[in-house]
Amino acid sequence: METQLTPNTSIEPEDPKVSKFTIILLILIGISALILGYLVYNSNAESKSINTSTNSATVSNTVPTPNKTGSDTAPASASITSTPSTATAYTLAQVAENNSKSSCWTIIDGNVYDITKYVPNHPGGEEQILKICGKDGTALFAKPMEHKEGDASGVLTEFQIGILTK
Repeated sequence: METQLTPNTSIEPEDPKVSKFTIILLILIGISALILGYLVYNSNAESKSINTSTNSATVSNTVPTPNKTGSDTAPASASITSTPSTATAYTLAQVAENNSKSSCWTIIDGNVYDITKYVPNHPGGEEQILKICGKDGTALFAKPMEHKEGDASGVLTEFQIGILTK
């Protein structure tokens, strides 16, 4: 039976109907947002835990130390960590003595690194890395975008031999 309209009959609007497709689409968008949020959070948490574990890891290394015979270095076996209280301390003068391709030490952010073995492997060429031998290389290390975006800090940790003492 059809409803007939008369001049006194009012038309009431129907409630808008939401299709099943719209509901499913909204649910999928919500689930996707939750998954993406979890992945981003988990990724940030993993990178922080990697940095923390790298900073507290013990590194067994042969530590070159200046000797009194006049040669650049003499190997000494030592176990060092990134924690300043237990790391071998070097002076600026000791680092300055190791300023060549055959013995290249540098200071970055107060840590002392023997990068001699890395000199021939430096992606920017030997000339660039030799600029920081025997010196504080913090400023030069911080400049290239490759150091900030790449794994330069991770590579660097392999070569840490101690900390700079005042």
